Parts: sequence; structure tokens; C-alpha cells
Amino acid sequence: ERFARLAVEPTETISLLLGCAVLSNTLDFSAPSTTDRDRAALEWLEKRKTLPTELLVAMREGRAALLDGSTLSVLSGDVKVFVRRDGSRLAMSQIEAPNAASLGARSDVSEALDEITRNTDSIAALANLVDTTLGQSLLICSNAKIKDELREKFDVFFDDNNQAWTEEMFLRKTHLVPALIGD
Repeated sequence: ERFARLAVEPTETISLLLGCAVLSNTLDFSAPSTTDRDRAALEWLEKRKTLPTELLVAMREGRAALLDGSTLSVLSGDVKVFVRRDGSRLAMSQIEAPNAASLGARSDVSEALDEITRNTDSIAALANLVDTTLGQSLLICSNAKIKDELREKFDVFFDDNNQAWTEEMFLRKTHLVPALIGD
């Protein structure tokens, strides 16, 4: 938008990088926070440099590779710690990938979240497994207070494995932080 507003033509490399950033940030336009503004930005950029199909495939493969590795390393890959209104700390792990929810079937997922809780000196670790294949998130958390807050806010129900499905893809910054941390 700045390039367009300033009537400056970006280089092909800049157009390519910005186009990839738009697609990554919007999860290929499947994220609930995607706007017409995002689509218009990519359309404008692609008039300058079309994104090569092989690059788009590599980006998707890279997202799928986020699930490779030990459960602890996968869940630790994108953890942010937030201070809540009551002063307690909450760690939130987010994985955005095709078949991300399959991570919930791993036998050591609870132990990995417990380790993240300890390592971050938090009251709990919440995993948000954003499954881009299903268009839903699988939330995993063993803390009763956090589960109650999520149930009240989003009408999600946790099973005996401390897992709850959402009806759409939840994102940390647009769904979970406002609900559990505040604006």
C-alpha cells in the first residue's frame, strides 16, 4: 500500500517477498482475519511479479514441516508468554500447519506442555493447533481456570485429554489474547 500510495514501483524481488508475506500472514487467505485489503495487496503485487507455483508449494511444504521433530520442540517453536490481568503468566504455543491437529494425538503432548509451563514460569501452557487442512483449531490445556475461561468465551468443551475443537481456525492474536489476556 505504501508503494502504491507513493507511486513507487517495487523491484520484482520486493514484490515477491511482500506477496509471500501476505500469503503467509493470511494462511493462504484461509485465516479468519483475512480481509479484502489483503487480497487487493496481493493482486497489486502480482501485477509486478507473479509468485512462482514452485515457491507457493515450497511455502506450504515448509508449513507442513513445522510438525517435524519432538513434541516439545514443535510446541516450543512459537511460544509467547503473556501477563494476565491478575499478574499470572500464560504461555501460548501456536502451530499453523496442514494437519496440525495430529500433534494432539502424540502421547507426550501433555508432558511437553507441562515442560513449557515450567520453563516459562507460567500458570499454564495453552497449545493452539491451527489445522489449515480442517479449517479448525485444536486447543490443548490442562489448567482448569483457563479451560473454564475458554469455555465461557467461545463455548468450547474440553475432553478427558484436555483438548477442545473450535468451529473455525483460532489465532493467538485475534482470538486467544483478547479472551485470556485482555486488549
